[in-house]
Amino acid sequence: MLKKIMRMALTPLLVMGLTLSGVGMAFTAPEEELSDLQIREKLDEINSRYEVGEEFSEEDARFVMEHATPISK
Repeated sequence: MLKKIMRMALTPLLVMGLTLSGVGMAFTAPEEELSDLQIREKLDEINSRYEVGEEFSEEDARFVMEHATPISK
């Protein structure tokens, strides 16, 4: 009897949760390519947040690795 009550109560909650999570995924914006200006502005912003020798956050380091142009010696 308890199993039946639990199933009756939890099934609609599960269905509603899955439905809402699918709706949320439909409204997420797709990744867009950044313009050269946006990349430069983001790199300048990152540069202004750190002192020389200070370690970057993972997010900032990933952005720099993906978008910065390496300097050849």
